[in-house]
Amino acid sequence: MSKSTDGNDISYKAAGDLSAKQYYVMRISAADTVNTAATNTSQVPVGILQNDPAAANEEATVRQAGTSKVVAGDAIASAGTMLTFDSSGRVITQTNGNQYRVGVNKEVATAANEIIEVVLVGLGHKES
Repeated sequence: MSKSTDGNDISYKAAGDLSAKQYYVMRISAADTVNTAATNTSQVPVGILQNDPAAANEEATVRQAGTSKVVAGDAIASAGTMLTFDSSGRVITQTNGNQYRVGVNKEVATAANEIIEVVLVGLGHKES
């Protein structure tokens, strides 16, 4: 059962309508503004969107530490897998050191679009 615990949440402004992006990976897109992360080799993730702002400049609450619910982009067979993100901002298995990390999953995902729990460790780092 996915859940999230109290963590380090930061408020930003939404770049646009993010109402369908709750529990997706976010990146900074302009001064004090976040949007969905889409390129895991060049866009540094800053956390997971916790709410669902429906318009630009609405408050976007982003979890940067602790645990969070996240939307899986594919099946993730084993708990404890280092995760990155896909072109939609959903978490997927990290396959190489050139991809930015999001964290480690506590639960498996059997298919895309399942909500699972992740520990936000290594957020925004990559090996190379």
